[in-house]
Amino acid sequence: MRDDTNNLFPKGKLTFFRLISNNICYGPMPKPGDIVEQHLSIRADGRVWLSFYQFATGTKFIFCFDGAYKSDRIESIKVDYIRVTKIRSGVIPDGAAWGFVTCDYNEHLYIDRKAETIEHFQKIGEECDITRTYHIGEGVSDFLDDYDIDSFLKEIEGNPDDVIDDPMNVTTYNVEIRYKYAEPRNISGSYDKKALPTDWSDFMDDVWKFMRFYGMGEIMDSNIYGKAKRSSSDYMFVFVTFEEYGQEYSYLCDDDEVSEGDWVLVPVGNDGKTTIVPVSKIEYHPADEAPYPIEKIKRIIRVVDEKEFDPSTSEDNENEV
Repeated sequence: MRDDTNNLFPKGKLTFFRLISNNICYGPMPKPGDIVEQHLSIRADGRVWLSFYQFATGTKFIFCFDGAYKSDRIESIKVDYIRVTKIRSGVIPDGAAWGFVTCDYNEHLYIDRKAETIEHFQKIGEECDITRTYHIGEGVSDFLDDYDIDSFLKEIEGNPDDVIDDPMNVTTYNVEIRYKYAEPRNISGSYDKKALPTDWSDFMDDVWKFMRFYGMGEIMDSNIYGKAKRSSSDYMFVFVTFEEYGQEYSYLCDDDEVSEGDWVLVPVGNDGKTTIVPVSKIEYHPADEAPYPIEKIKRIIRVVDEKEFDPSTSEDNENEV
């Protein structure tokens, strides 16, 4: 005899389960409104549906549980900003039904965990579109993980009833936040301090710092394309700034390893004093183009390792290193 008992036990990973129960029988007829059937559905991602069916009325009740008991997270944030400005026209053609020109301006910000991108789009009028896309592997995920989903953009003070709106300049916004488990959440209103979430300024500041960190590149940087290559007869000039005076000074340097941002020990005045200052920039010039006469300019003494001193107290470090 063949043994098929192993077929009674399914193999593999369970991803979906549904249980259906009812009271269909040969007993008394159920009354209108009685629950006659129930469906329980469970998915592997934590979502649960519980449905009840009433007799005669045909009414169906559904209770959904989104799996939020698991550690949820933000998957994407979409922000739409719209400004409609009406400008009164100085010259109105005879018979015209309008007395002003309407200008539409839109901005869209989209932060997407899956694509690891932040996209910023501007539409200025009909023929001007500007798009910036930042694809930062794992960086966007880390950015989104910094927000507590239980409090992020949850509180809005709201404008008072007697607030005065300007019909000639209307700004509105809509925010859509999508989560891994919970249902999407939408926020909208007028784009002003009290109609926005109380932590909006912090969020916008975070986004601005994130994008600004990567800058506008080097192709338009005059410090890059305006720099000539060093010739064998050029001198190396290191520029530093003394916080006490706020003025930039140049020193000669013989160490090609010195870089911007390094801390250096330099002589100050004519009485043998020294101090530690950061290098703000480096330039190379022939003697006849030196920022200060070669025979009078001082030289840096050496580079100072930050481990040797506390940079926050550098202006008090004269003659200490």
